Amino acid sequence: MALLERHELKDYINVYHTQSWKVVNSFLVDQMYDTAGIAWSPNGASIIAWDNCINYKLASFCPMRGFISRFEPYIYALGIKSVKYSNNSLFVGIGSYDEKLRLLNALTWKNIGDIDCSQTLINTEEVTVFKQEDGFGS
Repeated sequence: MALLERHELKDYINVYHTQSWKVVNSFLVDQMYDTAGIAWSPNGASIIAWDNCINYKLASFCPMRGFISRFEPYIYALGIKSVKYSNNSLFVGIGSYDEKLRLLNALTWKNIGDIDCSQTLINTEEVTVFKQEDGFGS
């Protein structure tokens, strides 16, 4: 289990062994103003943390070794709106307030590409939208 904690105005990720509830590792989420959330990859190989919506910063961590990489495409503008790992843990999708979806490779932590989501659909009868639901039975 990974738990985001704040001590003395600094954010830390603590990794716990769930059978004994002992801390296995603890590391500082450095250079973030106020960490908004964390997510563990589906395969358990990494943990990501992202800053509040005012700062566009995402950092990746190895549960046992700590910091891996940081992603910060721009500064001085609203940042991350939502974050989601792919089911196979190979990609991370980041929805941003600049109306772009950024796709990161979760092995190299490099940006694969940006998708502009600012266009509004006028005639939705000609568009089919599929949504994958989380959980069982979907």
